[in-house]
Amino acid sequence: MKKVHFYILSLIIAIICLAGCKVQTVEQYNHQNTDEKSVEDSNEKVIPINDDKKKENLASKKKMETEKQVNKQEDSKESNERSDESSQKEKPQSTIHQASEKDTSEKEESSLTKPTNREKTEKEEKTKKKIVTKPNKDTASFKKTNPPKSVADSKVADKKVVKEKKKYVTISVRVDTLLKPEHFAKLEKPLQSEKYVPKNGVIIAPSKYEILSKYDTAWSITLRALKEHNIQFEYEGAGENKYGSVYIQGINHLYAKDAGALSGWMYSVNGKNPGLGSSSYTVKDGDQIIWQYTVDLGKDIGL
Repeated sequence: MKKVHFYILSLIIAIICLAGCKVQTVEQYNHQNTDEKSVEDSNEKVIPINDDKKKENLASKKKMETEKQVNKQEDSKESNERSDESSQKEKPQSTIHQASEKDTSEKEESSLTKPTNREKTEKEEKTKKKIVTKPNKDTASFKKTNPPKSVADSKVADKKVVKEKKKYVTISVRVDTLLKPEHFAKLEKPLQSEKYVPKNGVIIAPSKYEILSKYDTAWSITLRALKEHNIQFEYEGAGENKYGSVYIQGINHLYAKDAGALSGWMYSVNGKNPGLGSSSYTVKDGDQIIWQYTVDLGKDIGL
């Protein structure tokens, strides 16, 4: 029975596995079973009839299994090759696409960078021009701080220093001669007063005045002093008299000939008669101008 089961199982497996082999019919299968039963019933040695067939079946089975394995391997290889080929096909396409994208991006970047490079070159040229045109600060400062001095420059500098110094003159107005009784008596009674003839004989005490221009004269300084001290005065212009210069007729209500025929106003510069009218004498730094009332054409005051 064991052999019978073995044969049955082997036949079933052979039927399932063998695809291209010869398939037994039902009659053959029944005939085979009867033969096997007859063999078992007999006491003779059992010699399997279909050993050759079984061997062939086993061999064919093995072949089929190997062929299946080979086919599977080949199928797997083919599938792998197909997948590789598809991947390889996709890769160059992707690489081509990427390369095209890179080319386009590089072109765009180059197109963008070109103007920037131009701008850089223009900026560099501008900076070079600036560097060439701009002087060195150190040298400029050195030149400013340490210029070469010549004799002429030193003289000009000295003159500038002299010009910057302020210049002054001193002026005063006096009536010392009228303090004498004989001269004072010659005045009219309204003028015989300290208001017009002060006891100390000083109408304007010595006062300093700055020389404002090189055209300042004894008359311009006198005019400033009289106005500043609010002293009454009267004069004739240079074109109104025979002297060709300003002539002062009266100061502080004291006029020429009020104390005699030879009386009037005269001025001196540094104690001397300048020999010019007051509007013709140009003052100098340190001049001392004194206006005095004389009763003898300057002899009584040393002029």
